[in-house]
Amino acid sequence: MNDQKNCTHCNEPIVVGHTLPDNNEAIFCCHGCMNVFEILQEKKLTDYYKLREDSGVKEFGTIKSNHKKFGYLDDEHFQNQHIKTTDQTKELHFYLEGIHCLACLWLLEKLSIFNQNILSTELNMSQSILKVIISRDEKFSEVAFLLNKLGYTPHPILEDSNLSDLKKKEDQKDLIRIVISFFCAGNIMLLAFSNYAGTEGIIRISFEFFSFLLFLPILLYSALPFYKSAYNSIKFKNPNLDLPIVFALLMGTILGLYSLYFHKNYIYFDSLATLVFLLLTSRFILKKAQHSGMSATEISSFFTNLSTIKIENGIEKEIHSKYVAVGDILIVNSDETIPCDGIVIDGNSTLNASLLTGETKPIYIEKNSEVFSGTINTGNPIKIKVTKDSKNSKLGTILTEVESGWNNKTQISTLTDQIAKYFILSVFVISIICFLYFAKDGLWEEAILRTLSIIIITCPCALGMATPLTLSLTLSKLSRIGIIVKNASVIEKITKAQNVFFDKTGTLTYGNLKVENWETINTEANTLAIIYSLEKKSKHPIAQSLKSYIEYEWIKNNSKKISLEVRDLEEVIGSGISGIIGDNKYEITSDATNESNKTKLVLMENSIPIANIYLSDMVRENAKLIVDKIKLLRLDPFLVSGDADGPVYDVGLQVKIPRKNIFSKHDPNAKLNLVKHLPQTIFIGDGANDALALSQSLVGIAVHGGVDISMRASDVFMAKNDLNLIIRLIESSKESLNIIYRNLNFSFLFNIVGIYFAVKGDISPLFAAILMPLSSLTIVISSIIGNRKWRSSFKQ
Repeated sequence: MNDQKNCTHCNEPIVVGHTLPDNNEAIFCCHGCMNVFEILQEKKLTDYYKLREDSGVKEFGTIKSNHKKFGYLDDEHFQNQHIKTTDQTKELHFYLEGIHCLACLWLLEKLSIFNQNILSTELNMSQSILKVIISRDEKFSEVAFLLNKLGYTPHPILEDSNLSDLKKKEDQKDLIRIVISFFCAGNIMLLAFSNYAGTEGIIRISFEFFSFLLFLPILLYSALPFYKSAYNSIKFKNPNLDLPIVFALLMGTILGLYSLYFHKNYIYFDSLATLVFLLLTSRFILKKAQHSGMSATEISSFFTNLSTIKIENGIEKEIHSKYVAVGDILIVNSDETIPCDGIVIDGNSTLNASLLTGETKPIYIEKNSEVFSGTINTGNPIKIKVTKDSKNSKLGTILTEVESGWNNKTQISTLTDQIAKYFILSVFVISIICFLYFAKDGLWEEAILRTLSIIIITCPCALGMATPLTLSLTLSKLSRIGIIVKNASVIEKITKAQNVFFDKTGTLTYGNLKVENWETINTEANTLAIIYSLEKKSKHPIAQSLKSYIEYEWIKNNSKKISLEVRDLEEVIGSGISGIIGDNKYEITSDATNESNKTKLVLMENSIPIANIYLSDMVRENAKLIVDKIKLLRLDPFLVSGDADGPVYDVGLQVKIPRKNIFSKHDPNAKLNLVKHLPQTIFIGDGANDALALSQSLVGIAVHGGVDISMRASDVFMAKNDLNLIIRLIESSKESLNIIYRNLNFSFLFNIVGIYFAVKGDISPLFAAILMPLSSLTIVISSIIGNRKWRSSFKQ
């Protein structure tokens, strides 16, 4: 009989039940979920649960205990640079972890019920970004604390207000150029239509002259971006797409002036004006499409918010790590990330440096030891003197790479750029041959017209935008559904993968290990207190389960909570934890000889076993379906875990992973070696415990763990604990490459056909000026609607 119950708040399977004194029907998996339920009950907002049920979303995620500090949000430097202020209000945007459905939207837009100084909240569901406006006297640290308490971990988006203003000014300039070109081109077309209709004499000459005057603002102002780009391409000997555009503009202008002076009929100011207007418009649409999702700066900002304690004039002050300077004295408490490189000036402790150094063993530090940003203090509080600020530290270097990741060239982008350069040179050669062919017979006007048509219609804008547009749209759409990709090259790498490695705990299973049996061998030792004291600071899922079980046992038996002093605490990732209590050394390790389908832990006192603990974990409901889909995508699934053979094989066989592809007893270094032997691998696991394998695999995907740690170790972070997102990522990557190839083929075909008809003389410069930007717009439309297949699958 299956008596498994689910948490009233988060709907996760219960490991150890917690209930309220006055409500035995509601049961919770942890204190965090119970606290949120109490808050909603107190504020009479329990309709949240009905709305959530109506939304059809089943998995929500446990409310984890989170003691993040937000005092830096009230720091003067932070407010001046990142918070928009008026005489009465302040505004800040937060990226929120834990957004699931419309019930979240309903709750977050009622924050004013919790705090009357919160004037307005507006949630962008697609990007999980909450805009908060508060009264001038309110503190954003209080708002962040409230959000965190409700289970939505907030990450302030640190977009520089000056940079934001510059972007707006740039957009305004672009729009002004488009408006001017539209106004002038429209009037030039009216005058041109009259001349095409048969106007003769002084009226025709006057219309042509006025067309030239109207064309001057376009030539001298609207087209400035093309001139600058073309000049730089010549200066740096790097031909780009704007060279043929500028050549066509100058050539057409010279032909027009020649025709004006000698009263010829080859005036194409209307064609050139239309060309500039359509090009500016299509490029503006492209830019806005590329920026439709979160920018690289926004993405990096919500996982780089490191609060730190600075000693200033003998007073401790909480500030953002961004404002730490060389020479500052900082206090780094236990479980906190060191924000800057520095020297220990007081205290001794241990550091977890696995994300930076690859070492799984804690590093002992003392006075005068050098410490680096990105490492985590796992022991006693320490004082450090900063030697490098956050920007120039090791962590800063990593984050700079993340910020630039979206702008990095993929292999296919680089190849496309090379093709575009050769294409430009080929067009010039064809144009010269065409010009010389007609010029040798004295057909100068025909030579100029056909050459101008070739240059205009074959401008390879569509070729140049096919790849970056599709990739940027894919990154944006993925970020909206909770898939945050560091680098555009990841999309291309995914399509080359042959293997998919799954970590077990928390990936294919729920990660909520349940204590099934507790065997005490030495009845004299207080095994509950010993294990609780050793695991108290650990973030590992097993440690969380043990602590929950022990706390529940104490509550059930009306026992007092016991926390013993632990010396020389040492936690080896993937192995176990040890420390000295009193005069004895205690160790908690996994039993490698365990053949049962449960995880077996052994508590040892001075190397002698004194207790055995058996834990079990539930396989996710959709885990087998996900593995089946991986196989359908022609990828080979693997399972790797540090656990013993029994529980690992049990999970692997449940989800139908071949036995030869199941690896147990693999610590982080063993996982790393496994990935190195199979380089075409996607590794899916925890941002902290699997940091080595994630960072060294072809593509590392972190599906759980803190967003800050995960984004440093992996290529992709899943903001929602949903295995379906992995399938969507793989499918969308493959679909994006298909769209790119389709767009490139269209661009090549269009240009080849265009050259043919231009050389024959069947296309005039005016018609060429209309067709060329339309080809670019076709690429934009193709890229936008081309994702329909995988976008519709998201709704299933």
